[in-house]
Amino acid sequence: MKRITLALVSDCLFSMLCAFFVGLAVIRFYVRNVALSICLSVMVALAAGILCLLFLLRRREKLCESTASTKALERLSLYLAITSDESCAKLLADALNGTYMGGNCLSTPDGNACALFRAEPVGADEIALMLRRGQPKISAVYLNFISPEAERLCDLFGIKINRVGKVMELLKSTGNLPDISLPEEKKRGILKRIKSRFTRRLFPSLFFSGLALLAFSAFTFYPVYYVVFGSALMLLSALCLLFNQSS
Repeated sequence: MKRITLALVSDCLFSMLCAFFVGLAVIRFYVRNVALSICLSVMVALAAGILCLLFLLRRREKLCESTASTKALERLSLYLAITSDESCAKLLADALNGTYMGGNCLSTPDGNACALFRAEPVGADEIALMLRRGQPKISAVYLNFISPEAERLCDLFGIKINRVGKVMELLKSTGNLPDISLPEEKKRGILKRIKSRFTRRLFPSLFFSGLALLAFSAFTFYPVYYVVFGSALMLLSALCLLFNQSS
């Protein structure tokens, strides 16, 4: 039951409502009996609701799997970034049936490789430093991220780039995936989450929408509603600037 949320229920109910009115409009052309038309429309709405529920549950399941995989990849990336080069190289050597050569280097059946796991993208300077050290010829690097300049340098010298996604598959398939112990990210409070929603990009649309409603209030028979909602939008647009004030 944890998979059933208020948003999911509301989406299904709205789909049922749409299906009911569409079904009623179509069925009335062929069935003159009003009660029978309503019954058939209700059945159409129920069928649409069930199909909508199954579709949304399946899509949510795929999304949860994708999110879990992404989080696992992010945790592995961070773990490797804060682990010493020596330990990373030894871990890769075990997974590739290779030999640890010292530092961040290892020898594999496909050639020599380097472990360059960093929290930031590996830059061209680090690749150049690796080439300048006079190490044995490197044919591959294993890393989290890499800058476009460093990637071009690797292509120039024929160095194969293995990113963290491939590393994770390798470690999983060989049973070398380490036990990752990292502190859990603290959940943001409700106020912080609400504040993060007020981005500066929302300001123009909220401001001009509120301004339009306030302008229309001068020409309508019920100006109170326009004034209230227009003022609310103007206030929200101001909050977008106050909460995310640029430096």
